[in-house]
Amino acid sequence: MKVLLKLLASIWTSLRKLALILFGRRPHRRRRPKPDQIDLDAHLSRLAGPWCRTKKKPAWVETEVIRLRAMGYGLGYARIAGAFNRMYAHLGERVSKSTVQRIVNANREAISALRREHKHAIPKSPLRNVIWAMDLCVVADSTARQRMVLGMVDHGTRACIALIEIHHRTTAALLRELYARFRKFGFPKCIRVDNDAANKSKLMRSVLWLLGVRLQTTDPGCPWQNGRIERFFGTFKSAIKKIAVAPGDLTDRLTQFRAFYNFAREHQNLKGRTPAEAWSGARKAVGDGVFIDAWSGQLVAWYFPKHE
Repeated sequence: MKVLLKLLASIWTSLRKLALILFGRRPHRRRRPKPDQIDLDAHLSRLAGPWCRTKKKPAWVETEVIRLRAMGYGLGYARIAGAFNRMYAHLGERVSKSTVQRIVNANREAISALRREHKHAIPKSPLRNVIWAMDLCVVADSTARQRMVLGMVDHGTRACIALIEIHHRTTAALLRELYARFRKFGFPKCIRVDNDAANKSKLMRSVLWLLGVRLQTTDPGCPWQNGRIERFFGTFKSAIKKIAVAPGDLTDRLTQFRAFYNFAREHQNLKGRTPAEAWSGARKAVGDGVFIDAWSGQLVAWYFPKHE
């Protein structure tokens, strides 16, 4: 084996010598330019600019990377690059994680501005009876007795469909209240509920399927997936826990809050309209308003009745 290796080495040395004789220089070596042949200005400008091994990406690639970073702020550069390469594989455009890092570092202000724009974006024209959110909460009266309250909120218009006390946490009780709201407000396309046993029972699914209403349940331990009703209950409970509720006054209190919420409380994402105005598709009422101060200062607003 050693003899064979020595033989191959001698053959390689002979070939190199033959190449030097024929071509007058060492093979496979790039001839360096003479000092007077170097374009000094072009060389300095190339060193001053950003180093890039490949050609510059189109402008839309940088814009899309900024958008993906603003949407998935907690994701790493490799995840963003992988998502981009999947989305635009049909265009033959790819980015590496180092390219994503370079674009993100150069456009941090633009990413922050785009995140703020997404956060404060106002939804488009709200549609009623598309999704209803339904949930239960517990309220304590003046005797420290826990009372169960059922709430329903329309996603598009934020209108409170129902806010009533129920005495039994069963599927039959929920269906009875849903049927009363269907007769009054119509059928929604979908009802979003949590993972309570009464909400996802076979009876609930079967009845809603026969009525043409889809039942949508959230994942276990994820209340933010039903954020409309959770936000509504947050406003309701922060106000009612600061007043004394007599055992026989809970029904009146729930009616008062529902009327205040629907007709007097303006909503930012409804462009300053109330849920009742958004439900009816009316413009904001103007003119003389009626000042409302109820629940020891917890419900304070101006009510603007619609003038014909």
